[in-house]
Amino acid sequence: MGLSGSLTLSSYKLRFFDSHVRAVPARSDGCPFEGPGVDVRGPAALSILAAAAPVHAWLSAREPGVVLRTFSLARSPSGTRVLVTLEPSIAGDRPRVLRFDDSHADELAAAAASAEALVVEACLLALARRTPR
Repeated sequence: MGLSGSLTLSSYKLRFFDSHVRAVPARSDGCPFEGPGVDVRGPAALSILAAAAPVHAWLSAREPGVVLRTFSLARSPSGTRVLVTLEPSIAGDRPRVLRFDDSHADELAAAAASAEALVVEACLLALARRTPR
């Protein structure tokens, strides 16, 4: 898209079950981000979720047939943490939550790189609309 400005993310959550993406920037144009996070819905959210197909492939390679409910990634000075929620395989059961740290979190972050790039673009657009002209 060729958007101006730079932005890094502190965290983001891909909600496959309701086609919603939520992101919290860490820095924008080199400064600490202040303000509410960004919600992405509609066609932009669907594009982001589709770009996360490698995440589903990574999980399916380890547990065939999983249905991804949510994927969230958070970065901190201590490292990257990924939380994944899977739809229950038996009706009436609760969704299952998996936590990944260290090398597995890094692998999942790499699998989500294309989706994350789209999240950054969506955040830049949303933040540009918030800025008074």
